[in-house]
Amino acid sequence: MRICVLGNSHVASIKKAWDMMSQDYPDYEFMFFASRGIGLSKLKAEDGKLLPGDDSLRANLAFTSGSNGEIDPSVFDVFLVYGANCRPYFKTETFYSQTVLQASVEDYTQNSLAINLIKLLRQVTEKKIFLGHNPLQGAPLSDKKSQSRENYLRGCDFINQNFYVEKNTLMVQQPLDTIVNGNRTDISYSIGSKKLEIGDEKDNRSHPVEDLKHMNEEFGKIWVLRFIEEYLSDLSSKSF
Repeated sequence: MRICVLGNSHVASIKKAWDMMSQDYPDYEFMFFASRGIGLSKLKAEDGKLLPGDDSLRANLAFTSGSNGEIDPSVFDVFLVYGANCRPYFKTETFYSQTVLQASVEDYTQNSLAINLIKLLRQVTEKKIFLGHNPLQGAPLSDKKSQSRENYLRGCDFINQNFYVEKNTLMVQQPLDTIVNGNRTDISYSIGSKKLEIGDEKDNRSHPVEDLKHMNEEFGKIWVLRFIEEYLSDLSSKSF
């Protein structure tokens, strides 16, 4: 199975992890097309492909993917949009009408790079898209007794059923064993995170210690393993 990964700096954690573990999973091939910040906003759909809009983005995509920097959907089986300013959605048990909840989802997802990438992909392919939201911000385990992840799980289910399903897209849950306090990532997974490598002087440079938004390769390993085992395994037996 060939998986096309598109995203921003958050891709670094899963790419570093995959580079170390790929030999153990020969049935899967991940190809990464990534750029820091909102670099992928310069992608364009043309002639059935996604093409970089300038030389700088082409260089980024060529470096991260080991290709010419162009994305041909015909050679991939599924797509993963990772990070790209996609936020997780939390839903409480408080009652709101379906109309209000639907409007909140629309507002929550509007104009994110991730949504724009999904729209671009839908111009060139109808294949399955998976979506990995930005990791929950890092935090130490709280002393509070309430550590429920129900609002997170409820939100993931709701947004999949009421928004992404129409786009043949599925938001992937962050591995639950990385989540603390119900809405944060165990801080151990943010320590030592590295910048996305795109072929410049900042490659592999550590993020500042106060950066709790980016995750390290150990987080990436857990994320990729769960993605393969719980999301891709059901598809791997199909003919593409």
